[in-house]
Amino acid sequence: MNKTFPLLFAKSSTGKIKVWQIRAESDGKAAKIITYHGYVDSEELQSTTVKVAKGKNIGKKNETAPFEQACSQAESKWNKKKDKKYVEDPSGDSDILLPMLALTFTKRKHDIEYPALTQPKLNGIRCLAKKVSEKKMVYTSRVGKVFTTLDHLSPDLLKLLKVGQVWDGELFTRQLTFQQITSAVKRLQENTALIQLWVYDIVDSETPFDERSRIYVMSLTGAKSDLLVPVPCIEVFNEREVIKLHDVFAYKEGFEGIIIRNKHGLYLETYRSKDLQKHKNFIDDEYEIIGHHDGEGKDEGAVTWICVTKDGEEFDCTPNGTYEQRRKWWKDRKKYIGKMLTVRYQNLSDDRNVPVFPKGIVIRDYE
Repeated sequence: MNKTFPLLFAKSSTGKIKVWQIRAESDGKAAKIITYHGYVDSEELQSTTVKVAKGKNIGKKNETAPFEQACSQAESKWNKKKDKKYVEDPSGDSDILLPMLALTFTKRKHDIEYPALTQPKLNGIRCLAKKVSEKKMVYTSRVGKVFTTLDHLSPDLLKLLKVGQVWDGELFTRQLTFQQITSAVKRLQENTALIQLWVYDIVDSETPFDERSRIYVMSLTGAKSDLLVPVPCIEVFNEREVIKLHDVFAYKEGFEGIIIRNKHGLYLETYRSKDLQKHKNFIDDEYEIIGHHDGEGKDEGAVTWICVTKDGEEFDCTPNGTYEQRRKWWKDRKKYIGKMLTVRYQNLSDDRNVPVFPKGIVIRDYE
């Protein structure tokens, strides 16, 4: 038996049309997930296969067979592609605006041209703020979902932006932890009024970054808003200065790391750009939550997530948070199955290629 999900299409950064498809198959015992990808004009699509040897929650009322589990994981991956601007109609363009993403400095530092510009890497929530009319702002996440709790930012932004203009930044405040920030952005509450927009770019594919940064810094410096914070740029002349400044940002000022930008870089919506790079002394990746368990003693009733890699390898991950928060997650544990967990770790293991010393940072259900 098998289940094939509809083909998905997207434009590459060069304008070519990418095609992607996923299917779940079973021989009656074990199951597997097959992913196909390539370009519409390719002679043959590339494929990868992940085996699903067993179902989940064996012996429980909600037990799943291997094929059911494979279908569930395949559907989750298909939906994630849709979130990344893939569409079922190759002739249709999605009107969802997605931000430019960063490459990793340790892998692509040869593409940085000095002197370059740097910024602190914030530990907040990515946000695009667009002025859609003289009286309305729209705020969207890294994957294009609309935030509905940020009206307190609109009065100041409406005064500064032109209709159609989009500023790129981070929902952040030094007064709250990351968990508190995500909670305040997800649901309107008292802390929501503390959320600021730290602006670090303007969505403009024709203007180089050094000019874009000058525009937003000048605009916000003159506005003197308590809710809109311009992220400053610091010039560096070599890699040694990048690393030195990273340590200042990360260890003295409490930021996540450093962002490095080429001065001439243009804004490339949706894609990762060599002109925008990030550096930090740990690794963050997203993994699907496929299960859960609690522990013994003080961990009784406190959730630990079971996550899965792209190769089908499972691993346990204890989430950041108080015991009170972990017990709340345990109570609501079923609703988090299939969601993506941001996992921070030291490196990948040699034997199974799973995170070493993983820590769950946040469930990405706010975007």
